[in-house]
Amino acid sequence: MTGRAVRLALAGAVVLGSGAALAALSLTPYTAEPGDRAVVRLAWRARGERVRECRRLTGEELARLPQHMRQEEVCERRILSYRLRVDLDGYLEPFRARESATPAAGGT
Repeated sequence: MTGRAVRLALAGAVVLGSGAALAALSLTPYTAEPGDRAVVRLAWRARGERVRECRRLTGEELARLPQHMRQEEVCERRILSYRLRVDLDGYLEPFRARESATPAAGGT
């Protein structure tokens, strides 16, 4: 066999072995959350509404800054957090979430 034929045979064996492993794993039973309580997991990537608050620096504040960092206006940016309400069969369930959003870096 030539080197090319050996590589093709090896690649074919890897593909067939991977397919067989995937088929075997797909038959394995999986329980996400054992117990009698249901869990709802939510994930999204949409950003919240952005808020930008700007103010003019006083002459004194400008004087304290190094020459290369002097800007007449300084803006603070942040993203508003989400609030989620879950209504389950007419019962309003309080939702407790970790605050994961961090304020955006300062500047303009």
